[in-house]
Amino acid sequence: MNRYLSIFFVLVFSFANVLLFAQDDAPKKDPTGWKKADKLYQQKGYMASAAKYQMKESAEDMKPEVMARIANSYRLNGDVDLAEYWYSKCVFKTKDAEDKLHYAEVLQSVGKCEDAIRWFKAYQKTTDSKREFISDCSELSTFKKRENIKVENLKALNTKHLDYSAIMHDGGVIFTSTRGVRRVSKVTDTWTKSNFSDVFFAKINDEGEYEIPTPIEGGINKKYHDGVTTITKGGTVMYFSRNNSKKSKKGIIDLKVYTSTFVDGMWAKATELPFNGADFASCHPTISESGKWLYFASNRPGGFGGMDIYVSGNVDGEWSAPKNLGPTVNSAGNEIFPFINDAGVLFFSSNGHKGLGGLDVFYAKKTSVYDEATWSVRKNLGTPFNTKKDDFGFYANPEMTNGFLTSNRFGGKGGDDIYTWKSNDNEPLKLDDAVESSFKVTDVNTKNAVRSAIVTVTEMQGGKVVFDGKTNGKGVF
Repeated sequence: MNRYLSIFFVLVFSFANVLLFAQDDAPKKDPTGWKKADKLYQQKGYMASAAKYQMKESAEDMKPEVMARIANSYRLNGDVDLAEYWYSKCVFKTKDAEDKLHYAEVLQSVGKCEDAIRWFKAYQKTTDSKREFISDCSELSTFKKRENIKVENLKALNTKHLDYSAIMHDGGVIFTSTRGVRRVSKVTDTWTKSNFSDVFFAKINDEGEYEIPTPIEGGINKKYHDGVTTITKGGTVMYFSRNNSKKSKKGIIDLKVYTSTFVDGMWAKATELPFNGADFASCHPTISESGKWLYFASNRPGGFGGMDIYVSGNVDGEWSAPKNLGPTVNSAGNEIFPFINDAGVLFFSSNGHKGLGGLDVFYAKKTSVYDEATWSVRKNLGTPFNTKKDDFGFYANPEMTNGFLTSNRFGGKGGDDIYTWKSNDNEPLKLDDAVESSFKVTDVNTKNAVRSAIVTVTEMQGGKVVFDGKTNGKGVF
């Protein structure tokens, strides 16, 4: 998944960056091709650089740092199997601690839980990072299981390409895709070595079937990446992500948030919002029911990790300076693809909090609807929304009985596919259920797990006992 900037976002499309070369360097200037491959990698041309590296040498002859770059390129494009292969060849030799972290992440995504934990612990020994990770494989069984929720692949909209971030609009569905329809330019994104993304619309006919998706008309789809949209309640104002028109100081073309108004049957020329910047990404906008609050992902300075969730308020037609939602929502990893529902509940995806693997969908609520600094500690949305793979692009109808989800889980048609979700009993998705967490008791001196330790947990206010028991054979309760 190229949604990592981004990412992870990071991150898919969020981290999509543009790098254009008019022609190859002359062989006499770079006979090995390494300079071109290195430059592509530095400019986030991951899949393009991976291809060039592998054209020049076999794995047995490569330096560890080159193999790590190839592994990282596959990881950032959602190919965890190839990422695991390349990390396994270099992780014992590379000097970058992040390689151990990323190896742990892909191991969890391919179902090798014990190995993943071992490598995350190796990562922790070499860094003071606050990244969260499961401490025991038994934790995977503690995530909420939503038996009344059914998730299905929306085959009518999906292709072999990336199809993601669907929302309901005007009797149909608006979504983002790299299927490349009606592209005049042959330029491709070197991050994915594939097409750039556009925004599509698929009408739902009277029989409830999806008609053939077509690019939306007007000023939205341009030469490079456009997509991940949100539309106001009245249906006349859209906010979306688009590549910047200029390179940053690092030579990267990142993402900005734009807006467009629906006029005379099509979307007018888009304008960018004032809180964007050339040296960081702003993407994945979602607008509140009132149209006052715009939430989005950004890796601007001052955050807690890679990508964080920010909010900007519309006051008398002017957008305020973005405010970070704080550590109860954001982490040392990446928080991307936010969605705010009509009740003010924020859904987003993260790889920085404990989860089942890859990107997981989380949610958080505000204690006060008027104070953006009162977000509760996020909670994992559980299964079947989340899997070992990447799960993001959550969307729900106002009644919270059905919606969409994007995932690269097993059984899809392409890299990222759009899925529908609905409650079997037509009841709203329940978010206030108790959420279990696992903890490990260790000896303060030896750091070894303490078996059969007597544990009592009480509420800080009121002193109510919420757990009274013992740790298991692995020191976990």
